[in-house]
Amino acid sequence: MEEKKNKKKIITISIISVVVILAIIGAIVLLLFNAQKLKLYNATLELGQENYIEELTKQENVYIKEGYTYSVKDNKIDINKVGTYEITFEIKGKGETSEEIKKIQVQDTTPPTINLKKDKFFIGDNINIEEIVEIKDLSQEGEISYNEAKATVTEQFDTSTEGAKTLEITVEDKNGNKGTQKLTIYVSNPIVNLYDYIEDKIKGSKRYSIGSYDNKFVIKYDYNFGNGITSKGWVNFTDEVHYSYSKVSTGFSTVSTGDLTYFNDAYKVNKVYTSAGLTTGTLAIDKYLKDGNQGFTQEKGDLSSYQSSLDSEISSINNLLNNKNGKISLAGKTIEQLKSETINLREMQEQ
Repeated sequence: MEEKKNKKKIITISIISVVVILAIIGAIVLLLFNAQKLKLYNATLELGQENYIEELTKQENVYIKEGYTYSVKDNKIDINKVGTYEITFEIKGKGETSEEIKKIQVQDTTPPTINLKKDKFFIGDNINIEEIVEIKDLSQEGEISYNEAKATVTEQFDTSTEGAKTLEITVEDKNGNKGTQKLTIYVSNPIVNLYDYIEDKIKGSKRYSIGSYDNKFVIKYDYNFGNGITSKGWVNFTDEVHYSYSKVSTGFSTVSTGDLTYFNDAYKVNKVYTSAGLTTGTLAIDKYLKDGNQGFTQEKGDLSSYQSSLDSEISSINNLLNNKNGKISLAGKTIEQLKSETINLREMQEQ
């Protein structure tokens, strides 16, 4: 009987002790809380987060006791490294200044990013996925290698036929964040119609456009240099003539000149017709070619400046067509001829 009473006393004393201890702990926590003038609702940042100080200290994230203001005094956070850091706040108000240190956790929950370095291929191309993907992550600088990212794919790209081809790739960073993304490439036939290729390249230009005269292939250009200086013209590849029209306007007068520069298949100038004092814009092509270059006089002097002007336009056009080694021949060809020819785009890329 006595033993049972002793056990009850012990249990009662234990319960009372626990209650007292919890009360003391609660009082200490409450005291510490009341002693703190500043509290952060969210003390967690993402690795590499931009403007993190502004986010951390914005009004919605900070509790500050009434009558006090705060500012960051010391920031020891390395936002580019996972870990626990301290940030010191200076608190002013009611005639006193104090400091409070807060613990900040920088975490990494963001998976790596995956991009294709190249997404256009031709039928029959051999594709090494490791060479065409770019994997980057916040946890380290530069590109992550395919193996380092533990990359896996659902299948290989099929280039046996034309069209869009898609696969899934999964990667993982050193902090265990995994990301899965769909990658799409576009496979096309490398053999294309020459005229269609030229038209596609030219239509993306701001200065050049395709024209035609009597089924003759013409590339037009239009420059505006500002301050009243303009230059327009065309290269008629069928009849191998380059026409340039320049106009310079000042506050007192406008001076216009036009040149017809004839060349051979190798784009070498062999004769020039020139006219000064033109009062109209680019004259009709047929006026030059059908009426014996009416209004122009043949220039028999030094042709070097005209050669330079022609070379400049031909070079610009070749760059636009990616015709670095002259695989595309335009001189002397009609639109029908261009439409009947094909080119191999793979060979164009290999130039």
